[in-house]
Amino acid sequence: ATLFRMRLYDQASVDLILGVKQKLGPLLELRAGGNLKRIQAAQTPEELLDLSPQATGPAQDAWHARMRAFGPQALPPIQQVLRRLGALEDRATRQRIAALLIAELRWQGEAGAQALLACLDDLDDSAAALACVALGLLRFSDGVGKIWERYLWLKTLSQEDHFIGGLWALIDLQERRVAS
Repeated sequence: ATLFRMRLYDQASVDLILGVKQKLGPLLELRAGGNLKRIQAAQTPEELLDLSPQATGPAQDAWHARMRAFGPQALPPIQQVLRRLGALEDRATRQRIAALLIAELRWQGEAGAQALLACLDDLDDSAAALACVALGLLRFSDGVGKIWERYLWLKTLSQEDHFIGGLWALIDLQERRVAS
């Protein structure tokens, strides 16, 4: 959750990471060539969402750029995929897609925050932690009650550190209860 937050904190953080990737660009693009072309050619948000598993390396940056080009019409399909993501059996793929979609919603302002909050209860604990981070970075105070509840739940899971996502959100939202 902390690394996820760092990557999405502000546009300067995103630009810094992008700059490093661009220096390695030619090498990385060789590995992602076909995926990159398919992502850039996607004509609808749904088509692009189907390509989410291939959005790694430079293809991930292209995926985000293409999704943002669709604007607000992309929000309902993203929300639908997040709600159904728990049915995906492969944990690593599920977590990678969740992080990709949640990161995208982080940059969609209040509409993205509302979409995240609406599907927070449908997310597994790992994805919920990232969603909380994004909601905190969005300063979406309307969600503080749900974030607090999810934080308390995640805190009971002694084997996982997912509660840190909720903690970051509560800190970003300046929630007084977090002091305890």
